[in-house]
Amino acid sequence: MTTVLCLTACVLRLVFAAGASSSGMTEEGQPLPAEHDVFAVCQFTVKESCSSDMAVLSALKDVPDGFMARANAALNTTWSITDRTDIRPTSRAVLVVAEGVDQVIWLLENAPNVWDPLAYYVWLMPAADATEARRLFRLAWVQQSVINAVLLARRAVYTYNPFAKTLSQYGTVDLDVLQKDARGKTTDLHGYPVRVCMFPTRLKAVKQPDGTYKGTDGLILSALAQHMNFTPVISEPGDGKKYGWMEANNTFTGALADIVYNNADVAFNGVFLRDYGANGIIEHSTAVQFDELCFVVPKARQMSQWRAVFTAFDAQLWCLVAGTYGLALAAWTLIKRTTRTPYSAVELAVNLFQVFLMVPLHKVPNNIPERLMIVSAVLFGFITSSSLQAVMVKYLSYPKYERDVTTMQELYDTGLPVLSASTNLMELFQTDDNPLHAKMSERFIIVVNKSLDILGEVVSKKSSAAIGRKNDLVEKIAGYVKNNEALLYIVDECPRSFHIAYLIRRQAAYRPAIDRMITKFVESGIVNSWFMHAKAFQPILEYHQRMDTQKVFTMDNVIIAFHCLLVGLTASAIAFVVERVYFYRVNGSASAVVKSITTTAGRYPRRSLRSKKF
Repeated sequence: MTTVLCLTACVLRLVFAAGASSSGMTEEGQPLPAEHDVFAVCQFTVKESCSSDMAVLSALKDVPDGFMARANAALNTTWSITDRTDIRPTSRAVLVVAEGVDQVIWLLENAPNVWDPLAYYVWLMPAADATEARRLFRLAWVQQSVINAVLLARRAVYTYNPFAKTLSQYGTVDLDVLQKDARGKTTDLHGYPVRVCMFPTRLKAVKQPDGTYKGTDGLILSALAQHMNFTPVISEPGDGKKYGWMEANNTFTGALADIVYNNADVAFNGVFLRDYGANGIIEHSTAVQFDELCFVVPKARQMSQWRAVFTAFDAQLWCLVAGTYGLALAAWTLIKRTTRTPYSAVELAVNLFQVFLMVPLHKVPNNIPERLMIVSAVLFGFITSSSLQAVMVKYLSYPKYERDVTTMQELYDTGLPVLSASTNLMELFQTDDNPLHAKMSERFIIVVNKSLDILGEVVSKKSSAAIGRKNDLVEKIAGYVKNNEALLYIVDECPRSFHIAYLIRRQAAYRPAIDRMITKFVESGIVNSWFMHAKAFQPILEYHQRMDTQKVFTMDNVIIAFHCLLVGLTASAIAFVVERVYFYRVNGSASAVVKSITTTAGRYPRRSLRSKKF
């Protein structure tokens, strides 16, 4: 029967692995190691494990009352008794009291909940010797990946380094030596082979001919291997599905499967820091980067120059200019009527239009009200026409595009399907609380052909969108450029953001050392430097700009002027034909028309000449 002693007030959990009795002596009459040594090592273990409590497992036939009282005073705790053994201790500091190694071996083989690769253990076995200590340490490493353990015997203190395969023996308890021994185990793995799952990705994991990797992920792996002195044994996912995901039947694929099924210790392709359904087996490393999950769509088409001219001002401003023109024309007409000056409404409209376009009038008006009105119109026309000319020069020199998709709602309204090679991303949207995100998951199309260029498909057909990490998309867009114009556009509103980390098996005892090294890389800025300098690519803001500042003006830059001339000439020709037809009907047959044209009376109809007055 196994009994667990749990704390009621504070910090000590006491777990018993078999019954009780005796008083500071083992069954064979062997005295326990000095209590002050035991308490000192226990306090050291609690400190190193960053725990606030400690679990104590005892296999002695009796636990003396005096020992418990002194332990209570030394550790400043109280406890109560319970018989639960199926719950993993919450503490990462554990004291195991046993008469011999066989009792601890039984726990290693039959009580997996007691053991944690990242926990710190103190084994109190008075009669143990070096041979038994080596046997126990090796079995603890093979069976439960226990690396942080100190064995207290009656005549010696033992520690073991499974990477160097060395047993250290000390005659006394020296906490400084124990601390150096504990912290040095994972800083130097002595060439220990670490199984690494890794596959090629653009920029971040670039596979070399010798099987090693460059890029951000490759450089981090290389730096860790060098500083921690381990040998990476690199392999790609067994099923070829890269990152992988959890299937509906709770099986796993890709790199995730290699970690779960113990085919790899670490996956060095960065993944989103989220729940993958195997949290009891895998852990995440310290975050390496921060990234957003974004959609990418075809770049909006270039706007014709004809439309670009009219989009120089927004609709409200165009209406305001037209209203101002009408108001000025009405004021000029009123002045003409008030002063009883002969005028023609058409002539006034044409003259005012000339003023707005900064075209000089043939004659300055005689009266002061008209002059003041003309001056104000000239100032207005000068400002507006100058502004319009400046904007038109910009639009004629640089391309203008239709409005891009900027929000998820706009993307959803377009009806474009979303191509993705990751089932994880689709499930991420399906389980999202945002209704729009859930609806977007219905648009996902999982690409089965892993060799298909998804972004190339989006560019060529322009009938779909894609999804990916923003940093990756920014770099990949550089490969889809034509005439210095990007063919893809990243939607401004990114639905999710994540930290990027690596997957590590929970039993990897060197995970804290990896986390410490990654933290140094990140805080020093090395990771971002690797990413930015891994490959030179042109920033998105530099696209859609004229690279040659000395480029000669061509027909493309002034085609709108010819369009305007063509429209005017066409309208003039139509008016001419209409007038000829009308004149033909009024004056009779064609011969009569020809005859009348040769006479003064039958001359082409026009108004009589008269002097114009303003």
